[in-house]
Amino acid sequence: MRDALEGNSGTLTRLVADAPTRSLAPARKERRAWLAALAAATLLGGGALGVAASLDGSSGSQKPVPAPRIAPVGTGGTPAQQARNLARWLRRYSR
Repeated sequence: MRDALEGNSGTLTRLVADAPTRSLAPARKERRAWLAALAAATLLGGGALGVAASLDGSSGSQKPVPAPRIAPVGTGGTPAQQARNLARWLRRYSR
């Protein structure tokens, strides 16, 4: 390799020509096998999640519980009246 870098171009050509050649077919087959295994694992995992989701016990027909209605704080003419209204509202809705 040093000879090739120093200017003896015949050495580099000989190194490349003597390099072993191999077929890409086994690598492609191996890659396809891995992809097939990955696809099968993904499908099995997705199927297991689907079955688990369908068996979680909920029928899906239950109506959601409505949120409790909360009245707004009453307004007052003076700051003292507003404070009393707020205190009354807090006692009622903070339980």
